[in-house]
Amino acid sequence: MPTIAGVFPYWEYKQDDAKLFGFDLKYDRQYFTNFFIGHQISIIKGYETDNDKPLINMPPVNLKNQISYGIPELNNLNLSLESEYVFRQNEYPNNNFDVFIPTEDTYATLDTSTPPGAYHLLNFASSIGFKSENGGNYKINLRIENLLNNLYKNYLNRLRYFTHEMGRNIMLSVSYSY
Repeated sequence: MPTIAGVFPYWEYKQDDAKLFGFDLKYDRQYFTNFFIGHQISIIKGYETDNDKPLINMPPVNLKNQISYGIPELNNLNLSLESEYVFRQNEYPNNNFDVFIPTEDTYATLDTSTPPGAYHLLNFASSIGFKSENGGNYKINLRIENLLNNLYKNYLNRLRYFTHEMGRNIMLSVSYSY
């Protein structure tokens, strides 16, 4: 749709009967008293009932792994490393269309369908707790998402046509329970 700031895509959706299939599989295991490992995979597939055409905006296969190590005798220090691998979506409808470029007097195909590539993110999290003199508890959390500052685009983000996802994100929080 043309605006004063340029041309921006807009989407219209129609309702249709669909078949959805999927599963989430999660396995967590506590080893010893302070070592934790977790694995998770999510798969979702969706198709129009009439023609078996893939549905738009279905999340790609997602695989997550986590390793945590806790040290209770050191103020409940907990360190965690998470890995998230998002595969490229390989089943999507072809909604590309041709647009007229008046300055060149030609038509070009506008690719709004092709999903971005797969990506892998590493995240780090830690927490530690302290007791206060008046009986309350402090907890300090540090979380770093996209630890390696990878460039990536999420298939479910409609702004992926214009920019990458956020880079490294560092969050520090302090909570007090009384």
